[in-house]
Amino acid sequence: MRNLFPVILLFACNAPDVKIAQFNTPPTVTILAPVDGEDFVLGETVTFEALVDDQQDEPTLLTLRWSSDIDGELVGSSIADGEGKAQYATANLSEGEHTISLLVVDTEGESELTSVNISVEQVPEVPTIKIRSPEEGEIAREGEAVAFEVEFYDSKDDPLTLAVSFDSSIDGDAFCFPSLSEESQSDGDVVGIAQCQSVLSTGSHFLTFLVVDSDDMGAQATMYLDVLNELDIDDDGDGETENEGDCDDQNPTINTDGNEIADNIDNNCDGNIDEGDDDYDGFSELQGDCNDANTGIHPGATEIANGIDDDCDGIIDEDTSGGDDDGDGYSESAGDCNDNDSSISPDEDEVCDSYGIDENCDGLMDELNADGCTVYLLDADGDGHPEEGGSSVCMCEPGGLSQYAQYTVPETTILPGQQLDCHDGNSDVHPAQTDSFATPYTTIYNQSSFDYDCNGVEEKDLDQLGECMCDANVDPDNEDECDYIILSNLYDQGDCGLKNDQVGWLGSIPACGGTGQLLVDTSDCVVDLLLGIASGGEYFCAPNPNLQSYYQGCK
Repeated sequence: MRNLFPVILLFACNAPDVKIAQFNTPPTVTILAPVDGEDFVLGETVTFEALVDDQQDEPTLLTLRWSSDIDGELVGSSIADGEGKAQYATANLSEGEHTISLLVVDTEGESELTSVNISVEQVPEVPTIKIRSPEEGEIAREGEAVAFEVEFYDSKDDPLTLAVSFDSSIDGDAFCFPSLSEESQSDGDVVGIAQCQSVLSTGSHFLTFLVVDSDDMGAQATMYLDVLNELDIDDDGDGETENEGDCDDQNPTINTDGNEIADNIDNNCDGNIDEGDDDYDGFSELQGDCNDANTGIHPGATEIANGIDDDCDGIIDEDTSGGDDDGDGYSESAGDCNDNDSSISPDEDEVCDSYGIDENCDGLMDELNADGCTVYLLDADGDGHPEEGGSSVCMCEPGGLSQYAQYTVPETTILPGQQLDCHDGNSDVHPAQTDSFATPYTTIYNQSSFDYDCNGVEEKDLDQLGECMCDANVDPDNEDECDYIILSNLYDQGDCGLKNDQVGWLGSIPACGGTGQLLVDTSDCVVDLLLGIASGGEYFCAPNPNLQSYYQGCK
């Protein structure tokens, strides 16, 4: 911003001319950001902000040059605004300790230089570590040494130079001092291996394995390891330890829930070997009693739906509502509606068939979207033609479900581009209609229409005029004059008939639904005797005055 200085005017009477010299002063400059000593990551955008001023020039006229003692002059323009604020941003600074300088020059060459020190460093990579042994969930025995092994890697440091330590939440970091070695991987990397063996105290240990590189960047892996007394370990996996009553922890069939059998072994760990009929139900274990502590369980007992093999035949709840008799995974109480057929259960898909079978046990047969169903289109008026854009359902047979009784036209019968029903609320209206109608129908848009065949055009039943003329002309100047044989009728046929035998309307063609007189055959044309006599013997062919009126039918 330009600074204003007061001007002192000197006046003196009769004094000689006085000249006052003007001096240009350098600009002023201050770097506002970043602050001195600030750190940045390599590739990060650094934004420099400065405030400049000059006594003679506006800030916008000053020249600004940013430079680094490592990278030299920084590329790009930097211009101060009217308030002297200037910015410059770059993400291209090299790694190292930079002195960033800003040189400001005014229009007369006076300049000022200031600087700030910043650091640009790479982000160090973190090493990796993973546990090889023991495995998660493994149990260690009290008093036995446990083998520990981890794999670690660092992209910068040699594996053997890394610091590796093991720590236990119970025994501390002195429980194990690992030895280090190297191992080559298939991808060419060389990883470090740390191993040791140690006997841990009894209890639940939280183990921490730590690796640290030369940049003090570290990584860790953790796990839980239980060290138990051997009598608290279930060696045979039967759910019981020796301290819980298992009298043979190497045999999973022997425990306090085991079944006593005649094998000279205490199978149920009750201290008795091959004991007899303990529940006095008439059967010992040797005689097939599968639960000799329950009088209701023995060979021949009635099987009931209780989840227990009551009759000791090896099958649970057979022939009851709770048993899965057909082996499909569902009992009757679980929803199986036919427990003698494994193809019928709540998990099965409904199939279109003619046997009346409810395959998925939902209480419905041949329901909507059953396997093998056919897509049927809605035909609301029952004329055999579905409506354009109408809805569809997939059923086993047309109208097979009461709520979809009007869906009767198979989608497969509709050819590409085929004309569909233009009004599905009137059975007389459809593309195959060949009859004509004298009254219009009301469309879905509440308009009257005679387009009964849905071709977009109201076609008249008869769209031509008829005309009477003589069969033999007696006057070459008047083709309508007829040769007539006098008969007794006032209006007689004579040689009068339809012109070109063409049936047609008399006078004008009626609109659809309108009426008019129609010349249908030769008898509708006659010779007017009175008019002939009055004209001196010139007889003309004319329409019979007794013609009937007809409706103009359309489709």
